[in-house]
Amino acid sequence: MAFTRSVVILANSIKQGEHCVAGKDIRTGEWIRPVTTPEGGALPRQKVMVKNPYGIFVAKPLQYVEMTFEKPAPIPAQPENCLLAPKRWTQRFKARRDQLHSMLDNPEHLWMYGDRSDRFPVEALGNIRRHQSLYFVHTDAIHFRIGTNFRGHKRIIGTFLYNGTLYSMVVTDPGFFDHTRLDIGHEWEENDRYLCLSQTDTFNGYCYKVIAAIL
Repeated sequence: MAFTRSVVILANSIKQGEHCVAGKDIRTGEWIRPVTTPEGGALPRQKVMVKNPYGIFVAKPLQYVEMTFEKPAPIPAQPENCLLAPKRWTQRFKARRDQLHSMLDNPEHLWMYGDRSDRFPVEALGNIRRHQSLYFVHTDAIHFRIGTNFRGHKRIIGTFLYNGTLYSMVVTDPGFFDHTRLDIGHEWEENDRYLCLSQTDTFNGYCYKVIAAIL
């Protein structure tokens, strides 16, 4: 049976050339990731459009949006997935940045017991108690560097300290993609940032940790 949730969007990132949206149910605080297939399909642009009093626009972080789903669609790597129903999203209002602190998660570590690696083997999922694939955390400072992937394409690496462990993850926040015009090796730092972190579905036997949004 279809159900409707009011969700505060905390990320609208890039997934395989399309969109990956994630947010928290306003009432329960539970994570929700809308998907287009039971296997966790990414969202095409037309699926992430939001109607508000000013028109129809691409969904952005901090918006409170009403979404309708056909059913929960959890997969082992992403238990928060919900299958979208064919209904336009509607924006109710927008959160202020000073409200974000109340939305934070407080895990002891970010997957795999404090392992700073940006990936872990699929087999390890069974060792993570109460697994979740999304976290919203705060960091006093995050260091960025322009690097490359195995194909030689530019990418942004974000490194930050959380609960005594230094983590490095690829940034998939499209709001930062303009920085890829900078030279390889370029570095900079930003302070007082909220991070929406996501663990990907499996790829070649691994799950990857990414920074889906920086607020």
